[in-house]
Amino acid sequence: MIPYTGQLTADDYLAANRLHMQKRGWRRVVSVVFWVLLGVGALLSADVAIQDPSSGLPPLLLILLIAIVQLVVRLIYLPRRVRRVYSQQRNLQLPFESAVSDAGIEWQNANGKVQIPWSHMIRWKESATMFVVYQSDIVFNMIPKRCLAQPEDVEALRNTLTERLGPPA
Repeated sequence: MIPYTGQLTADDYLAANRLHMQKRGWRRVVSVVFWVLLGVGALLSADVAIQDPSSGLPPLLLILLIAIVQLVVRLIYLPRRVRRVYSQQRNLQLPFESAVSDAGIEWQNANGKVQIPWSHMIRWKESATMFVVYQSDIVFNMIPKRCLAQPEDVEALRNTLTERLGPPA
């Protein structure tokens, strides 16, 4: 059994959502290709704009607008939105006691107790500060590493998750 206790913060919730949104596999390739093509398009449009500002400037401005919108959404809008959702969801803000066992993962706070068996979980992810355990493609539970009592508990949890759910997604 691996016990852990704590209280989730807005930063924990943001870190879990960033980990959740992290692209892997073909989605990561598509994302990289998108940014590379956007960069190449910007360079080519800038070159054309230098030669002929009347025909090269509109495509360059459009490409820059697309890049700016993408960055604003990712770096400003989404973090604000996630923090707002955290502030609205009071149950996330309660102190909790939890444990990972052979039966599954158990969470307990002032509102009640929930036990989720391993058979109801499908995968997991890990970052430098967080474990995220999925019940479906969009429903996940967060386990901040700072909430684990002992440093060796991080390795024990990683091994348990790998044994029960396979390698991290």
